[in-house]
Amino acid sequence: MRFFLERTNPWADDVDAARAEARRRVPSPFVDRRTIPALRGAIGTANRAHLVVGPRQAGKSTAIWRVLADEAAPLLFLDCEEPLVRHWCASPGLFAADLRDWLPPGGIVFLEEAQWLDEAGLFLKGVVDA
Repeated sequence: MRFFLERTNPWADDVDAARAEARRRVPSPFVDRRTIPALRGAIGTANRAHLVVGPRQAGKSTAIWRVLADEAAPLLFLDCEEPLVRHWCASPGLFAADLRDWLPPGGIVFLEEAQWLDEAGLFLKGVVDA
């Protein structure tokens, strides 16, 4: 799993590289709408999980990447469509223990397409509680 994470998150332990990656993912005609200030205040809050919902292709991921481009924290991006990620997320306790070992304190985990996880809400609750 560590090899997979390092290959898919080369910026994980480098805040400047994480910001650059986030900026790269935001399209140039992006419009900073009302949701961005609310997300800015929420993201990075310790022991919190934030769920961003909306219709398909509405710009949810783009908005998150835009906010992350200004964050000064290590970033771990996980695409939950990947079978290996879903397998890793089968146990909230083990996932949280792995995060403590791998992600520096204050790091942010971005779960893209979390609906692919079995019982995503319970998983996130378990991770936050752990």
